[in-house]
Amino acid sequence: MWDFSYPKEIKVCFFETKLNPNEILARLEEMRREEKSKDKAIQVFDAENVCGEEHLYHSTRLAVKSFKRGGISRSLEMEILLFVAGERQISRALEKVGVKEGTKRVAVVLVNSSEEDVKWIGERIKPSCNQERVRRIFGIKGRDALIEILERSALLPII
Repeated sequence: MWDFSYPKEIKVCFFETKLNPNEILARLEEMRREEKSKDKAIQVFDAENVCGEEHLYHSTRLAVKSFKRGGISRSLEMEILLFVAGERQISRALEKVGVKEGTKRVAVVLVNSSEEDVKWIGERIKPSCNQERVRRIFGIKGRDALIEILERSALLPII
């Protein structure tokens, strides 16, 4: 398929959870407080609403690049959220890819975090993309969802 060379400073992990969204976000906020570095970020997504690792790595790489140049938002975490969703509005991005009540599989993106952070997040599981669900959420018709999402992320700074 695609031959991405992922920067080692970006890590993506997927895991199943029985926690409610508030518990997940509280645990990640605890990690953020410990990190204290402006160039580190932790962002969480509903794993069923993203197209796997390629989607998250590509969008995160673009978000980091955009953020270093002034970006769309005030935090790297929000920049990553916007690029993963291909949106400029935080509320619309959260609606598309955010963790909600009933989320069972979570994708976590870590930027400039340690291996211990990844281990702390949870067990890795193989991601799967529900193409029909992702097409509906992103309003994609007749194309491969991953390609369309990657194009939207790449175009976000110029739209």
